[in-house]
Amino acid sequence: MDLIFTPVILVSLLVGFYMAWNIGANDLANSMGTSVGSRALSIKQAILVAAILEFGGAVFVGSHVTDTVRKKIVDVKVLSLHIGPETFICGMLAAILGAAIWITIATYFSLPVSTTHSIVGAVVGFGIVAAGIDAINFGKLAEIVASWIISPIAGGILSFFTFTIIKRKVFDRDDKMESAKRVVPYFVGFVFVVLALSMVYKGLKNLHLDMAIGEASLMALMIGGMSGGATHLFLRNYRTKLEDEYQQVENFFKHLQILTACYVAFAHGANDVANAVGPLAAIVSVARTGNILQRTTVPIWILVIGGIGIALGIATWGQRVIETIGKR
Repeated sequence: MDLIFTPVILVSLLVGFYMAWNIGANDLANSMGTSVGSRALSIKQAILVAAILEFGGAVFVGSHVTDTVRKKIVDVKVLSLHIGPETFICGMLAAILGAAIWITIATYFSLPVSTTHSIVGAVVGFGIVAAGIDAINFGKLAEIVASWIISPIAGGILSFFTFTIIKRKVFDRDDKMESAKRVVPYFVGFVFVVLALSMVYKGLKNLHLDMAIGEASLMALMIGGMSGGATHLFLRNYRTKLEDEYQQVENFFKHLQILTACYVAFAHGANDVANAVGPLAAIVSVARTGNILQRTTVPIWILVIGGIGIALGIATWGQRVIETIGKR
């Protein structure tokens, strides 16, 4: 079977790499769009930083075990009753290629789209053709569709309240500089709590650093407290040559924005690389074993392929969509 499927595996590696390239090209705006729009970073700086961090996230923290069919939206047991390994491989290959072509078209027209939703839709299409409507897990599909509505609304609400607090506590005050010095340490502490918690709580399994929720919360609070305290000590004696008070205050938040953008880039590489390497790992696994499994081990070399693809996508075409989010 290995000899029969070797050409297919080679084609699958190319298609998987193409999908990873598309992820990098289209999703750069997710992490760096607002930093470019606010001029905290130039486009070239954003591309360089994101390429490095997305590659690092994909290779070092990317999941080594992934669902064979992304998000479990297709029942593998039902699927295996209707098709054999050869058809499964061809179907998954078609799903990756279909999603990748759509993302290429969207990126060409500078349209930000969800690469996760693209591959999910492609897999649903393959599942219906291969095994009929019974193979689709409509509960999982409903959760995904709901996220399309909930995510932008939740993001908008949180953004509204965050900026309202900053506006009232800093920009509407007469002593903007001193107000910023009082408020910024709390924001820094909160940001570090969120970053630390998301990293150490089930976020670094590949490095064997994941913790239980209690331990992770305690560590995150300690890191946040120390970060906020250090920021307070730094700002207490901070002096600037800028005459414009608004610029002085914006400089504080600019560095915080860059920090969060870097984290989002790293986390995006760790999470969304699975959209390319998950189906690819499934193809390689089925080709080697002849069995369709619900979960598949992802070899490190496949994560490297995905990481390189994402980094190259960012470097070559990433600016197309980031200009839409950051400037238009």
